[in-house]
Order: sequence, then C-alpha cells, then structure tokens
Amino acid sequence: MVAGGDPGEPEIVRIRLLQSRSAAICNTLFSKPPAEWMVSLARPVFLTCQITLLLAVALSVDRMSRYVTYPLASTLLPLLGIVMALICLLGKDLDLKFKKTALIVATLTSLAGVLAPVLQNSPIIR
Repeated sequence: MVAGGDPGEPEIVRIRLLQSRSAAICNTLFSKPPAEWMVSLARPVFLTCQITLLLAVALSVDRMSRYVTYPLASTLLPLLGIVMALICLLGKDLDLKFKKTALIVATLTSLAGVLAPVLQNSPIIR
C-alpha cells in the first residue's frame, strides 16, 4: 500500500519507468501490427510489378529503347517478382483472390526477367 495504509502491510512504492526516446519513436513509427504492414506493402509492390512489366514490354518494341529494356528486365523484373512472391507467401492476412493474382504476376515478372536475353536477340523485334 501507499503510505497511510494498514500498519501491518508492507509498503509498496510505485516506480515510474520512463521510456527511452528510441522506444517512443519506435512505437510512434511502427504502431501497426506486422499483418497490417504486409497488407499495406502488398498492393504497391503489385502495382510496381505490373507497371514495370508493361514498361519493359512497351520499350522492347523500339530498337533504341531495347538498350534501356535489357537492364530493366534482367535485374529489376526478377527482383520484383521475388519480392512479390515472398509477400504473397508470408502474408497470411491477404485476400485469397489477390494472392492468386499476385502470384501469377510475380511468376510472369520473374519469367520476363529470365527471358530478357532471349527476347533481346529475337528476330521478331528487329
């Protein structure tokens, strides 16, 4: 008890713990649970995969733009596909339809990156 309680009971002293600045900043910045972070990260990565895939396909038609397309398709597309697949596999709170669609886009994105050297030298584009 606090001072002024029964004489036979031990006195409990309240200790006030001060939060450190880093803990306060961490609680402010990362106030959402991990499941919400995964859901809020999935949609922008999904749209980035789609836009990059469409950009790589659109730029591969022109002869001069193919020099830009090859680094884009050979490095960025596989990385985006892997990130999207990991988000789909680790995100338990994602919608099932979104997961299936995102895994299809992740597969297409990764395959487009792997097939970039083949598409670069194909006679159809030339």
